[in-house]
Amino acid sequence: MGYSAPSQVYSHLGIEGFTHIALAGVGPRNPNRLNHTEQLNEERENIRLAAALGVRKVQQRGANKISIEGFTEPEAAAEGSLLAAYDYNANLSIDVTPPQISLYEHSDTNSWASGEINAECQNWARHLSHAPANLKFPEMYAEEICEKLSRYDIRVDIRKKDWLRSRHMHASLEAAKSSCHPPILLELSYCGTDIEDGMVAFVGKGNIFDSGALFIKPCKGMHHFRADMAGAAAICAAFQGIARKRIPINIKAAILLYMNMPSPMGLKPGDILKNRNTKFMRATDPDNDCRLVLSEIVDYVGTYAPDVIVSVGTYTRSISDALGISATGIFTRNYPLFTEFHRAGLESGDRVWRMPLWKHYADLNTKYPDVDLDNRTAKSGGDPSQAAAFLEESLPLDTTCCCPTKRPYVHLDCFGTGLLSQTETEAEPYYRKGVKMGRPTRLLIQFLYHRACLIPKENKSTKLAVAKAQ
Repeated sequence: MGYSAPSQVYSHLGIEGFTHIALAGVGPRNPNRLNHTEQLNEERENIRLAAALGVRKVQQRGANKISIEGFTEPEAAAEGSLLAAYDYNANLSIDVTPPQISLYEHSDTNSWASGEINAECQNWARHLSHAPANLKFPEMYAEEICEKLSRYDIRVDIRKKDWLRSRHMHASLEAAKSSCHPPILLELSYCGTDIEDGMVAFVGKGNIFDSGALFIKPCKGMHHFRADMAGAAAICAAFQGIARKRIPINIKAAILLYMNMPSPMGLKPGDILKNRNTKFMRATDPDNDCRLVLSEIVDYVGTYAPDVIVSVGTYTRSISDALGISATGIFTRNYPLFTEFHRAGLESGDRVWRMPLWKHYADLNTKYPDVDLDNRTAKSGGDPSQAAAFLEESLPLDTTCCCPTKRPYVHLDCFGTGLLSQTETEAEPYYRKGVKMGRPTRLLIQFLYHRACLIPKENKSTKLAVAKAQ
């Protein structure tokens, strides 16, 4: 396997003890490694693909114990092989035992273990996203996340309806009224370093099933919207990965779990909602409920006083029309922050593509004389950028500066990478047809690792100063 010729491989492995041997080519060595045209660490990605193809082939032949060589990059080999082996089979009446995958004769076990954690966390996000809506009502979903994350040094607070009302989260309560299952706000906290080192705050879209409410979605394809909480799943999975790796960083998250159903109690076109930051929003399109909800949560996480706010969710179908399942759309006015996410995408293989966040899109939300914000989609297009601009309107101010400015912000639209599934025509063999992909989990883990471990503190403070200046 790897770069060896077949004869060398067989003499190294020996036949004894192996029923199948899969040889997977990874192409020539690339001394530059990074392909900036493709925005990939191409060598690592080829290793993921090779390991995935090898695992699939021996799995098809009934192997349940699989040894993978390190391919010179054990972390990438672990990611590709474990992602490829995953399948969602939680609702079968028979037990299906996943194959045991291990590293074959390689000294870098730490790198393999890191890749295992990345893949296992992403597979958990896939499980959360793929599960049917009747098995993950808000209270059930919150319990599963609490049970899983509390095994590590992660604090999980479950905030119920009365707590939301006491915090004046009227938009969130109104958007969730269409379901008989009350909303729950999950707050996650992981403290990996000193408080003085700052914090990254996440806002996750946790719409467990989005029917479109009174603007009901077409029947064909509606089943995909059981994964409308893929952004929340990726955040929870990233928290698990960061805690298991003990990465020295402070992170918090706020995720509203709710359902958007057709109901006489739900949002009606033209309803006016008052945000917790006292802005009035018109719900012209009840199917754009996430803009109303998430704008309120973005404002709420300002109480954490974070250095950076990152929102993650399946916001607009249009982003998948532009990017397909190849990349997550990223929106930010802060170039240093974009470069951090871009680098994380290069290394993790979970790529991002920058979309515009100009004043033009903000004006589409605020141009109305009778209300502060309107959640309708402009007929001229640009829906993904308009949605990001809507959330940006609620960004809290950083009052620690002499001139208060909005906190640095990144918006990730993972409709294509989180909600949709790969089909037979798409190329990546480490995702099965029809099974949710659990992205952008590895992107978030890599971003946080890079921010905590690879950026010197003095550079981080410089970047923060640039962000505040912008």
